[in-house]
Amino acid sequence: MTKLDSAIALVVDDSNSPLRRAVVEALLAQGATVVVPAASGLSHDRLSPYDGELAGRDGVDALFASAVERHGKVDVVVLTGGDLADRTLTELDGDGWSEASRTLDRLVWGMRASLAHMSPRGGGRVVVTLGAEAKVGRAGAAVAAAVGHAAYGLVKVAAKEGGPQGVTVNAVLSNTRAGDSLNGRATVPAEVAGAVVLLASPDGGGMSGVAFPVDGGVSPY
Repeated sequence: MTKLDSAIALVVDDSNSPLRRAVVEALLAQGATVVVPAASGLSHDRLSPYDGELAGRDGVDALFASAVERHGKVDVVVLTGGDLADRTLTELDGDGWSEASRTLDRLVWGMRASLAHMSPRGGGRVVVTLGAEAKVGRAGAAVAAAVGHAAYGLVKVAAKEGGPQGVTVNAVLSNTRAGDSLNGRATVPAEVAGAVVLLASPDGGGMSGVAFPVDGGVSPY
């Protein structure tokens, strides 16, 4: 038996990033049925594609509604912090802040929808993938730091609100800069996906409200 047999997992990410692919493949490998938007290039008998747009609260709510209509429940939700371009504060412009706002919109409404569905059912797992900038300030990371710190704050709030109903909410922190890590390399997507599976599985039931570092030692705690 695999860790996520019979689980319905929803990946709230419509990008073509290597991280999204790694997360989807890891969830499938552990027995989950995976609902994912923009599924072009992905193929599996337990892959459940969603063709709608993922934009704002309405887009996120429609994705959840479609998953519940097709599968009756959602047990696991994975939300991604996006692949955010480096910018210093003085370089930050309207486009850069719009990127941050769109990412935070998806995370806020995704966490809200997760709790709204999972709390009445008495349990569920929510995992948010973020950069190490959620804990560590870094010059040139204005957008990633703004999104990461805000999202990690929401993770802690959602964990408090969902905990009494059996919902766990955690973040996984990664690092894309080899020079910042103690081991001299960047985190690879499969390593992040492995941590996502742990936190999404029954083995992760004792963890909630934490930022799980898979960042080569970038986070100080």
